[in-house]
Amino acid sequence: MSKKRENSIIKLRENVRDLLVSIDPENYPGISTVLNRPDGYRQMENMLLNYSATNQISLSAAINQLEMELS
Repeated sequence: MSKKRENSIIKLRENVRDLLVSIDPENYPGISTVLNRPDGYRQMENMLLNYSATNQISLSAAINQLEMELS
């Protein structure tokens, strides 16, 4: 893997982390439930990245869509 691609992946995962740690359980109960599972963070990170890439939407939009599907 090229260094540029590796850096892009690292930056994307940092963006996901920033979004997930700021999740308000009252506004995102479905995502919060997943995050509270033993492997929930990794699962939600994968779900978010896959949903965003597959649907070609922003991470923020993907969070909102996933919440609707999880709730």
